[in-house]
Amino acid sequence: LRIEITAKRMTVEESPCLHLMVRDNGPGFSEELLDRLNTMDWNEDTGGHVGLKNVIRRFQLIYSGETHIMFYNSQGAVVEMFVPIGSHMQTEEEHP
Repeated sequence: LRIEITAKRMTVEESPCLHLMVRDNGPGFSEELLDRLNTMDWNEDTGGHVGLKNVIRRFQLIYSGETHIMFYNSQGAVVEMFVPIGSHMQTEEEHP
């Protein structure tokens, strides 16, 4: 199994953002799991995916809900996240 993590700065809809991607070359997500991940309300306490929920909730809190995340398969599992850069970012003093 090979895991690749990339981060790059880009512009989406005229706003600077950080594009984070984690992908592997494994069997990918099951269709059922993909459906759940892509339609999940991350603020709802439904049990399961606790670590993932925690990461997404923290990003939403720090970046005022402007973080976008996608889950899909492409020669393995892929998770992409777009995080705003610039005036939307808050300092570590505001969110330790």
